[in-house]
Amino acid sequence: MSTSNRISTPLTTLTGVDHPIVQTGMGWVAGPKLVTATAQAGALGILASATMTLEQLEKAIVEVKSRTERPLASTCAPTPLMRPHARNC
Repeated sequence: MSTSNRISTPLTTLTGVDHPIVQTGMGWVAGPKLVTATAQAGALGILASATMTLEQLEKAIVEVKSRTERPLASTCAPTPLMRPHARNC
């Protein structure tokens, strides 16, 4: 993306995204496809981990990273699915 289309804010500076827009981690909705599309559009995509096991989250992160080099984020809450691995969050 050309620098003329970027908006400079504390969020864009901190995260390295082009636009100060955050696609939040929404349950079963915010998976690798949505996060990749959001990142490719220049915003910050966030994977929703609340409905994933740690292994599923790791797989989802690898999938997004294989599709884009843009920044991404993930929620990381010790949900019942992740409790055995909560120390890794």
